[in-house]
Amino acid sequence: MASRVLPPIIGLAGHAGTGKDTAAKFLAVLGYRPFSFSDALYTEVADAFGVPRHLLTTRETKETDTSLLALEHCGDAGFIAALLDADVINTMVDGYTVSRSPRWIMQRWGTEYRRRQDPDYWIKRAADIYRRRGPLMANTSTRFENEAAWIRAGGGVIFRLQRDAAGCAAHSSERDLPAALVDAEVDNNGSLDDLFKHLQAALATLA
Repeated sequence: MASRVLPPIIGLAGHAGTGKDTAAKFLAVLGYRPFSFSDALYTEVADAFGVPRHLLTTRETKETDTSLLALEHCGDAGFIAALLDADVINTMVDGYTVSRSPRWIMQRWGTEYRRRQDPDYWIKRAADIYRRRGPLMANTSTRFENEAAWIRAGGGVIFRLQRDAAGCAAHSSERDLPAALVDAEVDNNGSLDDLFKHLQAALATLA
């Protein structure tokens, strides 16, 4: 394993709960540092709502509605305008006081707001991180075709995590990548040891 030429970037794809962060911990043993297209997203949302970053990133809180993320607390008028323009909210029904979960806010900030402004918005910010910290980085949130294409254009590969219990979310940011952009499917329906073995097998196919 140590003598193998490793890809400079590994993009980890898959629905929420498939184990992308756990896979990144294994890849860290090989020298990969985790980063995410969501890193800049966390910063923007935390600043706009005045909330601590950990509220957005902690598994125990990211799925839970909170009044802290009601739209009335958002300091970015562009985000509100984007939701109205995309018919995501109806002010006559939802108003601005409804509690929202971190995942709900981040999905719409990332897609209906920033990606509608520029489909490559998050790629450009990830590229800045990669220029400072790369190579040997593992991206834990490869969700869109242009994100996967950017990783592959830089000599990287895409591993898609599969876990039956993860299910499938309705938002467009959770959709599957086309098979043509995926270099290996990694099963995560077993133990941690099984996951690590499957990741090793995926890496072995690159030799």
